[in-house]
Amino acid sequence: MSRPSLAFVGVVVSVAITACFSEPVVPLGSGSTGDASTGAPIPAESDSSNVGTTGPVDDGGMSGSAGEGSSTTDEPNTDETSTGEPEGTSSGETTDAVQVDCEGTPEGDAVEDDCGVCNGDGSSCADCEGVPNGDAVEDECGVCNGDGSSCADCDGVPNGGAVIDACGVCGGDDSSCADCDGVPNGDAVEDECGVCNGDGTSCLDCAGVPNGDAVVDACGVCNGLGAPCWGCTTPSASNFDPLATVNDGTCVCEPVNGGISDQVNVQSNAGSGSTDQWQSFTVGLSGGLTLVDLGVGSPVNGDSPGELRFYAGEGIGGIELGSQDVIFADVFNTMQEFELDEPIPMTAGEVYTVRFTVPNITVGWVDIANFDAYDGGRGSFSPNIDFVFRTYVSQCIPE
Repeated sequence: MSRPSLAFVGVVVSVAITACFSEPVVPLGSGSTGDASTGAPIPAESDSSNVGTTGPVDDGGMSGSAGEGSSTTDEPNTDETSTGEPEGTSSGETTDAVQVDCEGTPEGDAVEDDCGVCNGDGSSCADCEGVPNGDAVEDECGVCNGDGSSCADCDGVPNGGAVIDACGVCGGDDSSCADCDGVPNGDAVEDECGVCNGDGTSCLDCAGVPNGDAVVDACGVCNGLGAPCWGCTTPSASNFDPLATVNDGTCVCEPVNGGISDQVNVQSNAGSGSTDQWQSFTVGLSGGLTLVDLGVGSPVNGDSPGELRFYAGEGIGGIELGSQDVIFADVFNTMQEFELDEPIPMTAGEVYTVRFTVPNITVGWVDIANFDAYDGGRGSFSPNIDFVFRTYVSQCIPE
C-alpha cells in the first residue's frame, strides 16, 4: 500500500470522529495535533501550545517521503468532505452566540427605554412636561415650570391665607375703612357730641348750641342772672312758674276749654224783662270768671246793645268787680254766650251778682223760672224767681 492511500484513510477517520463529538474538532493535517497511537483528535480548546505542531507519529515505516519531524502545512484545507466543518466557519471557532433581549427572550425585540425600564414607555422618569430625565417640575401651585404666582395670596405666598379685606388692605381686618358703626365703607359718622349717627342734640346747651357753655340759672332762665326769680307765681295760671319767687304780673288766666262750668239754672217757664235786672250766685270754684251764658234775646226788634256788670255780694250794692259792653242778639229761647275780656277774680263760697242792662225795651226778652229754681242765689224780680244763666270759671286768680 502506498502513502497517499494512508493519508485518505486518516481523513476518513477524522470525519468519523468529528461526528461523534459535540465540540468542534480539527482533522489531522489541518493544524491540530492528533494522537498517533489512536488517531483520536484533540479538542480545539486543549492546550494551545500544541496547536499547529505535530509530534512523532508512527507511520508504520512510511514516513520517509512526508518529511519526518517537520510541521504540517498551515494552509487551511478547503475540501469540506475532508474537514467536516460547516461552511462559513473557521477552524478553531465555536458556533455563533444567540442574541437575548432585556426580557431574556432569545432573538426577542424588547429593549430598555430612556429610564432604563425594559419595554418601558419613558414615562417613569419623565418630568412634568413629559420629557424623560427632564428637569421641568411643578411649582407649589401645581403648575409645570410655574413660578408659584398662580396660587399666591395677596402677600405673594403660594397657597397662603392672606386676603384683601373690604378696605383693600392685604391681610386687613376691615377696620381701616369702617365707619363709627363698624361697617366697612359705611356712611355712619359721629355727630358733634361724639355720638355715632347722632343728631347733635345730646350735648346741646340751653341755647341749643352743641357743646356750648350756656346754662340755666336758679330761676330756670338760660344764661339768666339768677335770683331773685321773676315770673308768674299764681299756681292756677296757665303760665305759672314754679321757680319764680317774685310775681312779675304776667300771669295768664286762660280757661281750659272755655273754663269749668260752675253755677247754672236752665229751667224756664215764663218770659219777662226790663231795661235793668240781675241774678246772684254762689261760686263753687275759686278762680277767674271767664264766661257767662244768659237766657235772653233782644229787647227790641233786631240786635240790641247792652252791658254786663259784676258785683261782690248779692245785688248791685256791693263792690263793682268789672264790666263789659255786649250785643244782645235777636234770638228766641236761646242761651247767648258772653266771653269776658278779662277774668274776674272770685272765691269759692262767696256770693256775686251779674247785672245785664239795655237802653230800650219793646218786648219781653228774658227767660225766667217763676219759682225758686236755683238755691245759690235769686233774681232781681223776687227771691223766688231765677233767671236762666250759667257761669264758667278758670281756676286762676291773677295777682
